[in-house]
Amino acid sequence: MSATILELGGRELPDALDDVRRYCGLPWSGGQGEVSAFSYYDALSERREDDVVRPVDVLSTAALHPGLRWRDLQYFSYEAPRLQSWLETIPGGVDLADADDDLVEEVARLPERFDGHPGLSILSKVLHAKRPRLIPILDRTLTDWYRPISSRRGESAWRDCVRLLHSDLAAPSNRAILRAIRSELRVELGAAVPSELRIADIAIWMQVRGFRPAGRDLEKGATP
Repeated sequence: MSATILELGGRELPDALDDVRRYCGLPWSGGQGEVSAFSYYDALSERREDDVVRPVDVLSTAALHPGLRWRDLQYFSYEAPRLQSWLETIPGGVDLADADDDLVEEVARLPERFDGHPGLSILSKVLHAKRPRLIPILDRTLTDWYRPISSRRGESAWRDCVRLLHSDLAAPSNRAILRAIRSELRVELGAAVPSELRIADIAIWMQVRGFRPAGRDLEKGATP
C-alpha cells in the first residue's frame, strides 16, 4: 500500500484529501467548495463536546438523516437523562484509534445500552456529535464499505464496523495521512475541523457516492 494513500476496509481512497476538502466547502482540485451537510452538522458552533444531549444535537442530524420524525424527537427528549448518564462514563477527547479494548467494546455495545432507540443510525449521529472522535456514524455507505469483510448489513454490522474502524484508524500509515489531512483543514476551518474518524467517514462516503463518472458532481438528493 502506498504510504500516501488512505486505505480503509482493505481498499484505497486515493482522492481522500480532495473529497474531504470539497465536502467541507473548501476549494479542491476540481473547483470551489460546495454546500453539504458539513455547515449544518459538523460546523455548528452551538454544539458542545460534553455529556448533555441538547436540541441542536438532535435537530442537526436532519442534515444527514432525512425524515426526522416526531417519535425521534420524543425519544431524545425523554431519554436525555439516560443518554447523559452513559456519556458521563465515556471519556471525551479520545480518538477511536487510541481507545483501549474496553472502550471499543463499550462503543460496540451501544445498541444494547439503549434498547427501544428509534434507530441506530440516528442514535449514532446524535452521539457522534457528543464524542466526534470516538463514536462512528452508522449509515448504509459505511456498512456497505465494510461488508466484504464483515458480511453484515444494516444495524447488525455496527459491532464489526466499530472494531474494523478502530483497527484501520490505528494503522500507522492511515494515522499519518489522517493527521496530515486534519492539520491542513485546521488552517482553514479552525475549531470546526473534523476529527480523524469523521474525515475517514466523509472520505468513504465521497468515494462511494460523491464523485460521478460524468461531471464528477455531488449526487443530488443524497447528503452524507
